[in-house]
Amino acid sequence: MMHLSSPSTSHTSLTGRESSPRSSGFSLLEVLIVILIVAALLALAYPALRGAHQRSLKTRELSNLRQVGMAWFMYAQSNNDAAMPGYLDPEVQEDWDVTYDYPDEIVRSKLASNKIHPEIASAWTWRLMPYLSNAGVILREHLDEDYEPFELVEHARDIAFKPGFGYNGYYVGGYWTMTGEASNRRANFLFSKSRDMNNNIAGVVARSPSGIRASDRQIVFCSTTWRDTGVYQRGPNSAPGYHLSVPPILGDRPQWQIPGDSIENIFNDEKVRLGSGDHYAVEALTMSPTPIGRYTGAAVVFYADGHVDSQTPGALADQSKWIMGAKQVGETPARLFTHSFN
Repeated sequence: MMHLSSPSTSHTSLTGRESSPRSSGFSLLEVLIVILIVAALLALAYPALRGAHQRSLKTRELSNLRQVGMAWFMYAQSNNDAAMPGYLDPEVQEDWDVTYDYPDEIVRSKLASNKIHPEIASAWTWRLMPYLSNAGVILREHLDEDYEPFELVEHARDIAFKPGFGYNGYYVGGYWTMTGEASNRRANFLFSKSRDMNNNIAGVVARSPSGIRASDRQIVFCSTTWRDTGVYQRGPNSAPGYHLSVPPILGDRPQWQIPGDSIENIFNDEKVRLGSGDHYAVEALTMSPTPIGRYTGAAVVFYADGHVDSQTPGALADQSKWIMGAKQVGETPARLFTHSFN
């Protein structure tokens, strides 16, 4: 009987050598190709990821501004519908016999006095503090500052004059100083006796929220930074703010414009152009606060009807959005309105 031998478990190549299993590792070339592909994908994704992050920061900024605006309404409710003053000269505070205290959340045991120095209290910022929770973050978050309550006092001056949002205080609430001769000095606000181009008295300062006409267009707060003359696109995001914001023309004095346009004194009958709404760049014509937006290039704005929005400097280059009393005078439209300085 024939016996068949079992097949061998070993395999032999045609050359008679045993074959070895192929290595499962990657060659250096393959690794480099993978790295290049990953780097290319990251480069493509970075702008989208960065844009999403910037939009997230802008949303947070709008939320902070909304809280500031709601505090502005609460201030008016506590003060017989009076709009919060934009600026109170220390002499005015003395004349009115008013003083301001640091908010209760500040650990007063660490303070020599709970009274705010009149110079610091001249800006609106500390007057609004009692109506804001976590005010240090809300007003200065663009600087990544997170103070303990008692630390706010150490930075009181910067918080007062360099918040992230500027108040349209020249035209809402008023910029109050002492006027008159030494024997007859009294508190008065800037532009209280202004006249338009036809020499008619122009009521340009809103004194109460309920009295503001076209409140959905009236700017109350706007993200602002203090700039020297020059053209700016935006930011940097950490640029210090300023406590006041201003329209392109303050009274009859040009402040800022859209690059390439020109603002001249209307009282000299020169043509004035303030730009179109899609411009993100702004040119500071003098050392002044300008509406330069952080994060996305657009400034955040709180309006007198309570809504917030992001706007380009070009969209804000409209006098009628800043001045309640702005109107057409002769052939000059309301968006180009100016008035005497007093």
